[in-house]
Amino acid sequence: MQVYNKKMYHYHQPTDFDELWKVGNTIDNTSKDFINVIYNSIITNDVWHKLNGEYMPFFEVLDYFVGESLPEELSTYLLETSLTYIRDLLLERRENALEEVRKTYYPNKISRQEAIWVCDSPQLKTWQRLLNDEKELFEVEVTGDMFKTSEAALPALGMSYKESLERAHDYWNPNLDLYDESSLEYLVKGKIKVLNKVNRK
Repeated sequence: MQVYNKKMYHYHQPTDFDELWKVGNTIDNTSKDFINVIYNSIITNDVWHKLNGEYMPFFEVLDYFVGESLPEELSTYLLETSLTYIRDLLLERRENALEEVRKTYYPNKISRQEAIWVCDSPQLKTWQRLLNDEKELFEVEVTGDMFKTSEAALPALGMSYKESLERAHDYWNPNLDLYDESSLEYLVKGKIKVLNKVNRK
């Protein structure tokens, strides 16, 4: 749907293109130069680690330590790093499934790989909980194409790729009557004017 000067909200991760997210700026994500920070961070996160002076895939690092009695600090590091990598790989697989289904069946819908996410007032608490307290909240004014769906319709990260492809139809062609208003999300492609930085309580 097309919207004009619609007031919405956006959660921004500090340090990622901070110069864009200044009050008074207008962000145009229809430009070929636009980078979706979230998607870019997922696809550029490699899994190489240095061990004994040699770079190797992280699973080989884990294999090297199998059966060893490890100091607690090293065990914690390996576990936390493993969790980060596993989550990123599952996120990448989910995003690839969503994009494959979008291109094949819903080519006129906004790609998540190019979108800026926004939400409305009823979703603020949900997104604050799902993201974290490190995000900055901005009130924005949106003009352009907007797609309304629900984050609850996303494929679960534990699903197989086949299941993710099937579930992706619920995301791109949602029956919004099935989802609570607090779970809604909006993908935007257009111009987003930064109005105010919101004081979060």
